Amino acid sequence: MAKFGIKGLYQKRGWFYYQPPTPENGSARPRAAALETQDLVKAIGKVRELAGDARILAAARKGTLEEVLPIYYREKGEDEKSTRLQREVVLNGFREIVGNVRVSEITAETVRDWRDHLREFGGGKVKKEKGLSPSSLKSYTIVLKAFVKWAGDAGYLRGDPMKRVGRRQVAVKSTRVQEFLGLDERELLLAGAQAEETSEEVQFIVWFGFFTGMRDGEMLAMTRKWLWVSDDWSRGTVTVQDTEIVFNDAGKTRGMWSAKGKRKRVIPLAPRLLEWLRGYGMREPFMLAPQKPLWPAQDGNSKRFDAKKGLAGLARRAGVRKLNYHILRHSFGTHLAMKGVPMVEIAALLGDTVAVTEEHYVGFSPSRVSPVGLL
Repeated sequence: MAKFGIKGLYQKRGWFYYQPPTPENGSARPRAAALETQDLVKAIGKVRELAGDARILAAARKGTLEEVLPIYYREKGEDEKSTRLQREVVLNGFREIVGNVRVSEITAETVRDWRDHLREFGGGKVKKEKGLSPSSLKSYTIVLKAFVKWAGDAGYLRGDPMKRVGRRQVAVKSTRVQEFLGLDERELLLAGAQAEETSEEVQFIVWFGFFTGMRDGEMLAMTRKWLWVSDDWSRGTVTVQDTEIVFNDAGKTRGMWSAKGKRKRVIPLAPRLLEWLRGYGMREPFMLAPQKPLWPAQDGNSKRFDAKKGLAGLARRAGVRKLNYHILRHSFGTHLAMKGVPMVEIAALLGDTVAVTEEHYVGFSPSRVSPVGLL
């Protein structure tokens, strides 16, 4: 008989610990958990929270994904909501693809089959036109690795089926090409932005992207106080700066948004942008999507407005292959470089270091001598 009425509950130097029973599937017995109490009643209550109900006890014996995943989710319940949601999407999808196998039966082959499925079909059983991108596949793999490590520590799994997953292999590293749009494509998009089916938010992003090179987060955080415009609307500036934001909890929490690298910078407004901005008007509390003033999360990184579909639709109607925030920003930097603007000035406008700016744009500078041209 157990000393305290529960098998696996014991006391050491006055403090209580609990070690779950050995699973019947042959896995190693889980490690003991410190209950952080010297009171027997509290200790028994904590044990019941850990392994009191029949479902959790069955999970300890059988160890299938359907039984173990709820335990894992509960242990990680204090994580941020976005992290919990991502974890559930990835791991529930893993269970759908590989089946409700025992955790102890997850092998390297199981993981390879899962990754191959994601590459071809995406995250679920329903076949899609294309699978996950390499960056998304990497994110999914990281989530599964975290679960596998936890399962090993908890005694549900022996060995590491993901030991070799994600290891770097000797290969030629491809060079990242900075995409940008030509002036003719820019004009097609600016003209298409005036169409009725284009929202005001997408219009704002296209105009400020092409003529200021601002990042997506900067546009979202931009308030009226960032803008200075002369009385005759002939001159103006936008100043990227720290801005107070209100989080989506009935306005109870406030925080500060800061630019990347905490660099405050001033960008002159082009005459064409000023002309368009005059019709758009000054908005409160935010210039972009003012009807959505609250930020969803306290880290200040969540988007109040997602322009992905709107920009893709505009590109399709204008006959442009691809359009996003980064392409707008790189088009701004590339056009300046082509006009002969010094790298140090482009860096100041973009909020980047001179080294990063030269890496991206120095090849487009007309003053640069091509070594191949000397042959």
